[in-house]
Amino acid sequence: MIRRGHRVTGLTQRPDAVTVDIALISAFSPEWQALRSLLSKLIIEQPALELTLAERLSGLYVRYPSRDAAAHPLVGLRVNNGVWAFGAESYGDLLRKTKHYTLEGVADRITAPTLIMDAENAQFFKGQPQEAEKALVNAPTTLVTLTDAEGAGEHCHMGAMLLAHQTMFDWLDDTLAVG
Repeated sequence: MIRRGHRVTGLTQRPDAVTVDIALISAFSPEWQALRSLLSKLIIEQPALELTLAERLSGLYVRYPSRDAAAHPLVGLRVNNGVWAFGAESYGDLLRKTKHYTLEGVADRITAPTLIMDAENAQFFKGQPQEAEKALVNAPTTLVTLTDAEGAGEHCHMGAMLLAHQTMFDWLDDTLAVG
């Protein structure tokens, strides 16, 4: 996995803190080289395959092993990245460091146009997009729910990242249009 990013400490970004994760097919074994060659040929023959692979190989599907066998099922998906990003020393420390990241007490001060994305089958945060929309009383909001029929009904619109991104770009075009 190749992930370049800024480590977040409070609200300070540290561009000097860069991690490198290696994406699929980065090993140099003969088996991986053969698979890489095969996929390269298939992508040339069927360009749409590249887009499908790009969606399906999103880092959100990467499972990092948890050190705690009794941990919640979500631990190990993106939580370890959160521990790293916030400089936390443990999962508990991450929860303490992020507990103040909420709209509570500040939502009414937000006035910027806000796009709120929802998924028809949201498993983890069901109803929160609607709560956010209600809380943003002084901001023009657009709530978009992507659906199963569009192939985008799952959490974070997995399987339809292109549609999710196009929705965001279209909203930006409409919202920031000059004229």
